[in-house]
Amino acid sequence: MKQKLLLILLLIPAILFAQGEDSDGYYFLPKSVFKKGDEVHLFGDNVKLRQEPNTNCEVVDMLPIGAKVKIIGKTNSFLTLGKEKTPWYYIEIDGNKGYVAGAFFANYTAEYKDNQFYFSSKIHGDPSSMSSKKEMLIRVKEKGSTDYLEYSIEVEGQNFRPNVYNNKGLTGIENVISIEYTMEEYYYDYTVFIAFTGSKFFTIYKCTSGGDEGYYFVDELTFPNDRNGQAGKILYSYKDIDPEVNPNVLEKHEYFRDVKWENSSYPWEGKTLIIKK
Repeated sequence: MKQKLLLILLLIPAILFAQGEDSDGYYFLPKSVFKKGDEVHLFGDNVKLRQEPNTNCEVVDMLPIGAKVKIIGKTNSFLTLGKEKTPWYYIEIDGNKGYVAGAFFANYTAEYKDNQFYFSSKIHGDPSSMSSKKEMLIRVKEKGSTDYLEYSIEVEGQNFRPNVYNNKGLTGIENVISIEYTMEEYYYDYTVFIAFTGSKFFTIYKCTSGGDEGYYFVDELTFPNDRNGQAGKILYSYKDIDPEVNPNVLEKHEYFRDVKWENSSYPWEGKTLIIKK
């Protein structure tokens, strides 16, 4: 697995729920309608291409993760899972035609040279409940392979926006991934940074920003290859403004962490950047 961005993220705005490869929760996508002629990739693996838009019919073929299918149309039939429904889509792949439930499609995809990334989300419990656990799921495979690695992070909000970068100057990893999302009820924005080494994932750090009634705070990471970055270091900056203290002063705290990146060892415990504020 290598480095160099070839394809920008494909963002598909929507909320579809569908059964995953296990019964523990439901996959869900930001709500969208796939249109005739759209080409989308599968997030699911060993997905059944069905002869009819239901689960009581013959299977035409088994489709692997990452398979690119062409949308012929959306049916008026739905696969019901729990309290939610996901439409069946009539699709074509390699001359075969059949039906696949919508939420087996990846809601975001990115290709980084030989690394192919697919993003989806999963919810545990009642989808309408604020207390339901949500996860952002990432799968990556090498081009031409059907073997994949999966990583998940728990998220509290909605409106997910993933991005895939090169290693941003950090040796020992191949890609830095960011997951941006919002928690609108609390006016918070989050960005989770994740490292991919080529054989495993780990979370680097979760940045948080937000505020209310004039108060605002934000923390940010600057990587070595970013503007104003420093070789071998991750710059962490924290800014906040509180009008009750001083409405004209923006307090800024900067923390430098020396990161000695090696092929097999990282200086933070738990594979996470530990920042002392």
